[in-house]
Amino acid sequence: QDQTQSDQGAVPLKADQPLADAYSEIVPESNGGDEARSSATSSEGASAVNGAPVPPTVPAKAGTLPASSVLSSLGSSSSASATPETTNGAATTGSATAPTAVLQPTVPAPPPPLTKQLVALRSRVRGVLKGYYRKPLNSQDNDPWEAMHGMLAYELHSQIRQGNANGAPITSVGWLCYNKPCKGQTLLYVNPAGEVRAKYGVGLQGHLGQLLAMLAQCRVSADYPIRVGKNEFTIHDLIEAEKKTCYPKSELTFKLIALQHYIDLNDKWVNDQGVEWDFPKLVREELAQPIRGAACGGTHRLSGLSLTVKTRLRRGEPLDGEYARADEFVKKYQQYAFRLQNRDGSLSTSWFRGSGDDDDKDRRIKTTGHILEWLCYSLSDEELRDKRTIQAVTYLANLMYYNYDHEWEVGPRSHAIHALLLYDKRVFRPFDEEGARPPFLDSPRMTKSGTGNQRSGRR
Repeated sequence: QDQTQSDQGAVPLKADQPLADAYSEIVPESNGGDEARSSATSSEGASAVNGAPVPPTVPAKAGTLPASSVLSSLGSSSSASATPETTNGAATTGSATAPTAVLQPTVPAPPPPLTKQLVALRSRVRGVLKGYYRKPLNSQDNDPWEAMHGMLAYELHSQIRQGNANGAPITSVGWLCYNKPCKGQTLLYVNPAGEVRAKYGVGLQGHLGQLLAMLAQCRVSADYPIRVGKNEFTIHDLIEAEKKTCYPKSELTFKLIALQHYIDLNDKWVNDQGVEWDFPKLVREELAQPIRGAACGGTHRLSGLSLTVKTRLRRGEPLDGEYARADEFVKKYQQYAFRLQNRDGSLSTSWFRGSGDDDDKDRRIKTTGHILEWLCYSLSDEELRDKRTIQAVTYLANLMYYNYDHEWEVGPRSHAIHALLLYDKRVFRPFDEEGARPPFLDSPRMTKSGTGNQRSGRR
């Protein structure tokens, strides 16, 4: 994997260069991230706290779902009062096939006006986004794994400073796709067959497919160039590389996040072992894998399933078979996440093992940031205005605001920023003037506020 090519001649986009050419088709804000550097999973334990709700189970096989579980709404889910134990997706009668749900393309209704509470929350969220935008990473101190997460935070507008913290700002997408070094390491290489590949290991990808998944979450066009030394590629080539390395009973989370964005859900492909793949098989493999014990508490696996369902519905295609199972599974985990929510609005510090209310603010930003990021992908517009979601967003924004000077770990900080960015896009930006720049680009200096309280960030 260390067949690193020379990077001479690679010229990433400048910070002030127009980004229009990097955009792919604009789609509803939905896409995922990660936390583990060197291993695909981290153990989260096996048993829930006594008295905690039982985690959801995977629905019955395709063709045996109850009709009530097949929903056509883009993000509607049952009330949180419906428990996973009583909605476990068991078969109803015989082998009756659930009816197919199809989303008919419609003109979306304008959102209702923002309440006073949401107007106040918009100010806080945007203040945090503006403040942290002034804290970019740099290629001297941050490795490729951190640079990928920094890219995810503000998507196409993310920047990295060339060299040290005082270096010139460069777009993170351009820096990584032109294989520029980060802390002495480069992320891409060319294999003996002349194909571009992304490296896996400490300081590099923590999971196979992670780079492409993050590019997809940033909505980078498949035509965007990649350069490894004198070898020129595009993201199309990276897509083909990830398709070739789909294997059963392996972690496919990040491949699913990436491929559902870049290729048609009706496509089929063959891996490098001659095995045919398609999206129902990819979804089925992911549903067979656990949530507890998966990367970052299982939030990325849930994100991949959520985004695939959203993509299916957005294109007006049937929500049947494995897609219906994934839809039901995600909805039950949405309910479960809110049942585990703490009184202060934070989400469980035990991920989905059960209730968790750890005082450690580094743990809190990691769990609440990741879970909220997934919820912002998967919830409906109406559910994003639910008081429980508002409480979680308020908690996270306050935690980051009152602890602005705290040295957060790059991964958790980036996912937390991205969660707030997604919420801002879906809830607040529809009320901005058409064509307005993202509010964080006009970045006044955030007032420093000390170390703050461990739990809420308040002094």
